[in-house]
Amino acid sequence: MILEFSVTNFRSLRDEQMMTLVPGTIKKNDLNTGGIAFISDKVKVLKSAIILGANASGKSNFLLSIEALRQTILDSAGHRPQAEFKYYDPFIFDKVSEGKPTEFEIYFLLNKIVYKYKVSYNRNEVLYESLYFVPNGREAKLFERKKDKYTYGVHWKGNRSIIEQITGKNQLFLSKGAMNNVKLLAEVFGYFEHGFITHLHTDAASEAQLFRDLKDQLYNSPSDIFKDNVKFILQSFDVDVADFRIVKNHDEYSVFTTHEIIENKKVVGTKEMPLAQESEGTQRLFHFGIMLTEALMNGKTVLLDEFNNSLHAFVSRHILNIFHNPDINTKNAQLLLATHESHLMHEDVQLRRDQMWLIQKYRDSASELYCVYDMEGVTPGISLDTWYTSGLLGSVQHPREVDYRFKFKQNDTKKEMEAVTT
Repeated sequence: MILEFSVTNFRSLRDEQMMTLVPGTIKKNDLNTGGIAFISDKVKVLKSAIILGANASGKSNFLLSIEALRQTILDSAGHRPQAEFKYYDPFIFDKVSEGKPTEFEIYFLLNKIVYKYKVSYNRNEVLYESLYFVPNGREAKLFERKKDKYTYGVHWKGNRSIIEQITGKNQLFLSKGAMNNVKLLAEVFGYFEHGFITHLHTDAASEAQLFRDLKDQLYNSPSDIFKDNVKFILQSFDVDVADFRIVKNHDEYSVFTTHEIIENKKVVGTKEMPLAQESEGTQRLFHFGIMLTEALMNGKTVLLDEFNNSLHAFVSRHILNIFHNPDINTKNAQLLLATHESHLMHEDVQLRRDQMWLIQKYRDSASELYCVYDMEGVTPGISLDTWYTSGLLGSVQHPREVDYRFKFKQNDTKKEMEAVTT
């Protein structure tokens, strides 16, 4: 689970933007604890958070920045000597930021221990990298790197000089150490490799690959437990699918759904059809069912962009409720989502104020992320969705009326255009 994440100089996130998933102080009139995972007496983590904002406000960029850190960790060990960082994507609308490094910092839970990883790099060189952890209530250094200079804490175990020598300037020590059997680094690497499911709509190929991988896990599951859980979630969505089966042909998967035939209010038979012939909403919910099952069964963090796309408002709320249900989410899965649907702020959804984040882009093209919990005047009991849609919380779309007529031929004047349209 992520406890805190910050990013600086990545796309529209010019200045440091930080999200904390450590719950705020619980007050008497704000006792909703369903969204909190109680890891220990001292460690509590929010199970979900939403980011709301206008189109092009930067909410997708924030989720992508988490994925950028993850992919950089997974890929950097294989960088060739002159390779550039794929996810060096600085803010380009001022000359200062364009040449500055991108920086990420993340606090996360691994085996109930808090870790802090930080990295800063420019186009082709790591400038800073460190890994700390909190084994006994106090933060302790594992390693710290400033370009090619390394220092280590007393808890470090494993090779030092050999890993340093084989780590290039455009490679992460964390990644290179994990690839060379440093146990602790391999465990941290494994968290970034296996602890996330990302659905960020970066491109159609990535989305198709995600769904193929999920179907692969479903198909190769050694028992019916995975399938039964997917079916349970599908049925909880109120989708008219009684059952399904998945078939593998070479390297492709085909799904067939089973529908009950009802006559006189009685089931008299079944009918099977390809999932590809179902509605777009049913197809999307099926893929969501696999995704959520994988996350809930293995305690993963889901990064989900365009959450509202093709989903009914009640389904969106229901998915959040699943993550908050302690009888279902027993492995502390986590859901971070970006949306522009203000209904998720309604009191019926029962999100806490510290689970609601807003993001706004200003005229200088830089985005700012802020939490409803930290806003002055926002107290328990107010209608947050009404405040948001009325603009009192900021971060809403403001389309402008414009006095303009489209041209239909080169060098049209306004008078000529009026003549054309009449």
